[in-house]
Amino acid sequence: MKKSVDRKPASSVAFLGRAMQLAFVTRDIETLLHTWTKVLGLGPFALITDNPPVNAIYRGKPTQPEILMGWTFFQNTQIAVLQQLNDAPSPQRDFIQSGREGIEHIGFWPPDPAHAARRLERMGLQQIYDIPGSATRYYEAPPGMQEHISLLEPSPARERIYRGLRAWSKDWDGKRPVRRYATMAKFWADLGVR
Repeated sequence: MKKSVDRKPASSVAFLGRAMQLAFVTRDIETLLHTWTKVLGLGPFALITDNPPVNAIYRGKPTQPEILMGWTFFQNTQIAVLQQLNDAPSPQRDFIQSGREGIEHIGFWPPDPAHAARRLERMGLQQIYDIPGSATRYYEAPPGMQEHISLLEPSPARERIYRGLRAWSKDWDGKRPVRRYATMAKFWADLGVR
């Protein structure tokens, strides 16, 4: 006799995917990286030190923010740390100018980004930021939250990068807590991503 299977209904947020990112914006990325790696013992972080300005659209207007970016994973959650270096309009600049530091956006990798975008828009959330080259879109904060929602489009290259970062964090022995790369290409090479 077959056992009955208890099937739970799909979560109402299943459209956002199973993994997420917590993105922290700071005025001092070195101090924040020290806190994560030396105080909390989480790492290692990959820090890209020489990013060109990002070609983006913020609230309908072109902009070119220059942002230092670092990443690691804690289990299935990516931790991102961001520091904007110029004064170009962006969610990160406005977040800092409002007097805040901390979690600025929560990122998701939905299996169907177009469907996820439509769901957010039906909920009344407006897209405010678009980085076309990286397939990344930000939406305004939902009611009761201060953090923006970002959607990152999955790709084979992005998945290989995330898989490499997860492996680093899983096997990390405390050495090289911040791994600095002048370019994204050098970071990918160290990860073994082609």
